[in-house]
Amino acid sequence: MCPKSNSATLYFKRKLNIHNFTFYDLGTCDGHCFLWHEGEGTLEADEFSSIIYNFILELSGCVECVILWSDGCVYQNRNSILSSALRYSMINNLKPNLKCIHQKYLVNGHIQMELDSMHARIEKTSLKINIYIPDERMGVMKSSRRNSFNVRQLNHTFLKKFTSINFDKTGETNW
Repeated sequence: MCPKSNSATLYFKRKLNIHNFTFYDLGTCDGHCFLWHEGEGTLEADEFSSIIYNFILELSGCVECVILWSDGCVYQNRNSILSSALRYSMINNLKPNLKCIHQKYLVNGHIQMELDSMHARIEKTSLKINIYIPDERMGVMKSSRRNSFNVRQLNHTFLKKFTSINFDKTGETNW
């Protein structure tokens, strides 16, 4: 929420929801945060699919296989929209060296991931800091780790509508 303050007078003011979708790359030990507020996007499958799709496209050209470990949250990563986005990236050969994308889900009740430590570190850093605008949240996230997290603030032009992808019988895509 923004603004965030220990002042009681701000508690009851209108707040702007800020959303953070995170990745942790087990190969490089890099944390990636994608930030947007409710004025730029919602919490629907298209937003999360756009972020995952873009993250895969920005991977190094030598990556041949991607394994996505997910917690099984339906609107974030266990849906047909994300499957369409991943299929679209593979069919259109957007990453020529990429041979496969595996999506794996953790078992309910056993969902501790490296991302949890990222979120804990960000929250610990922001405990005593007042945040009045979304850009300040971005600064807190970057400063919460010695080798800072890669933080990217998104706007509505970044987000794609993967719900409009149709695959015909041959596997070709039609938007």
